[in-house]
Amino acid sequence: MKKKFILFVLIISAINSFAFEGELHYRSMVNADEFMIAASKGLIFNGVRNQTVLIKGNKTLITDNTQYCQLYDGDNGKIVLYSLACKKGLRFDYEFYRNFMATWSRDKRIIRINKKVSIELSPTIYNVEEHQLLEKYESYDMKAYKILIEHDNNNDNFDIYCINQKMPSSYYDALYHGLSIDGDKLIVKFVCHSLMKLSKIDGITKKIISKKIGAKINKQPKMYECAELKKIAARDVSDEEFSIPNEILIKDSEDIVDLYNILTEHWHVLQKNNFQIEQKQIEYEINEDWDF
Repeated sequence: MKKKFILFVLIISAINSFAFEGELHYRSMVNADEFMIAASKGLIFNGVRNQTVLIKGNKTLITDNTQYCQLYDGDNGKIVLYSLACKKGLRFDYEFYRNFMATWSRDKRIIRINKKVSIELSPTIYNVEEHQLLEKYESYDMKAYKILIEHDNNNDNFDIYCINQKMPSSYYDALYHGLSIDGDKLIVKFVCHSLMKLSKIDGITKKIISKKIGAKINKQPKMYECAELKKIAARDVSDEEFSIPNEILIKDSEDIVDLYNILTEHWHVLQKNNFQIEQKQIEYEINEDWDF
C-alpha cells in the first residue's frame, strides 16, 4: 500500500512538472505618459490589447488584436516578429533579442549595441513577498506575489497572481519581458507600476532630446500596465499553427534599429487604416473584478 501511495505521488509530481501545451487568452492594458510613449518609438502605446497565446514545448506564439505577432522559437534559437498589417517581419537570434528585451530577467545579460560596442547588465534582483489566497482561478489554487525591483534609473512595483503550472521560458520572455516567479508558474493577473528616474540634464540637451523625441521631457516618466487571463484551454497544438503566412516578407536581422522601424511602420499602417484601440484609464489599485 505504501509503495502504491509513493507511486501515486510520483505520478502527480510528474504531471505537474509537464509544461503547459495549449491556448491562452489574455486581455491587457497600458496607460503610459506622453514622454514614455514618444521615446519608445512604437514599443509602447496606450490602450487595450486582446492576445491569443499558443504554447507547445519551448515555442510561444502571440497574436494580438493589433495584428502584431511574436513567435518565440526556443527549439531553433530564433524569434520572429511580424506584422499582419504591413506584411513584414524580422528574424533574430533568440539570445541576441532576449538580452535586449528581457528587462526583468534574473540572468546576467550582455547587450550588443553594434559589432564593436556591448554593455553588460547585472542580474535583476527581486524582493518578493508571497501570499496564499483563499480565492481560486477555476479549480486552481492561486497565490499572489508582490515584487519590488529597484534600478538606478527605474523602479517597478508588481502585483502578480499565479497558479501552479510549469511554463516554458519563452512564455515569460514573450509576455513579461523575462519576469518569472520561482517554479515557472502561469500568470493569471499582472499589474505593474513603472516609475523612471531620469538623470539630470541641462537645458540645451533637454531641448535637443525633446525635439528629437517629439515630446516634452518628464523627469519621472511613468506607466501602468495590467493583464488578465480570460481563458485557458489545454489542448494538443500542431506545428502548423506556428507557421508564418506566405505573404509576410521576413528579414534576418541583428540590428535593434530594424525592430524600432518595423514597429513604427506597423503602427503607422494601423493609423492610416483608422484602426482604433479600445481606450480606458486605469490606476495602479485595481479591484478584483476587473475590466480595468
